[in-house]
Amino acid sequence: MAWRLSDLDSNEVIILTHGDILGRSEGHHTFPTCDKMSRSHCQFLIESNHAYLMDLGSRNGTFINSERCEANVKVRLVDGQIIMFGNKTFMLKNKDDNTNTMKLSSAPSNSKKRR
Repeated sequence: MAWRLSDLDSNEVIILTHGDILGRSEGHHTFPTCDKMSRSHCQFLIESNHAYLMDLGSRNGTFINSERCEANVKVRLVDGQIIMFGNKTFMLKNKDDNTNTMKLSSAPSNSKKRR
């Protein structure tokens, strides 16, 4: 399963991996023009197919469904939550990477050709 953040303003998508840090100038995903975001704002953790978020002591906070997260406390996330930090708003999505792929079977077909 892949956890993704969809930017609700630009429709850009961030694919999250364990340990990803988001911030204004430091981390795996940066937003240099977002002046309300801390340099290292928050971190995402992926453990046993569950996603967690931890605010890294940011000045303006990280919000999940409009509720401010406590700094340096790991919060479990669920699909569809709205996550806000700085002036960015994202929707968290959990999507199985195999959803749109066809599975091909190597088993022989039982159908017989008719003449």
